[in-house]
Amino acid sequence: MRRRSSVMIGRDACLSTLVQHFERLGAGCPRFLLIRGEAGIGKSRLLREFTEAVARHEVILLKGDCLSLRLFGGPFAPLIHALRNPVVRVARASLRATLADELRTLSQAISSLGAREPAAQKASASQIAEQVLSTLVRVSEHTPVVLAIEDIHWADAATRELIQFLHHNLQRSPVLLLLTDRTDEPAPPGGARPPRRRTRPRRRRDPRTGKPRGR
Repeated sequence: MRRRSSVMIGRDACLSTLVQHFERLGAGCPRFLLIRGEAGIGKSRLLREFTEAVARHEVILLKGDCLSLRLFGGPFAPLIHALRNPVVRVARASLRATLADELRTLSQAISSLGAREPAAQKASASQIAEQVLSTLVRVSEHTPVVLAIEDIHWADAATRELIQFLHHNLQRSPVLLLLTDRTDEPAPPGGARPPRRRTRPRRRRDPRTGKPRGR
């Protein structure tokens, strides 16, 4: 059985860098960070240590996991997972409840997209992106927001497009988007491959003539 260490080794500098980016959100500029590497190097541990550190401050913490695609087959799966369980650290209880309710309402709106026909999903995806953007901007007026999505290499196409949209359109809001990515990109449990760019297969050639063989 594989054991997990309770001590994070060799990650102090990385953790310090992440925390510094969080602290600089006060300047009103969004941050986009990627933790990337092979399986087993400690990406999940680093992310967990970081979220535990920022949770000691006033913050809205949203954590999504792309493995939830196995449980929910629609678009924006990791975002829905994050919005359903927001961690809202603000002093005022009334504001804390208001912000959490707004995020959960957004989660419900996105969830309804999965029940629509494909054509309707495509048309609604842009509306969802605008709604996510406006919600993040609005709630971050009260306290910084950290949106952390783990295993982005397994994300659905809609989630990847949304991340690009946020990257281009978040301007002066204190929002930190943190992603983890595996460079080896293995197949997830169950054998399903993550969405990825498709390439044309190489056709076999006849060794005598050098011409492509038929299928």
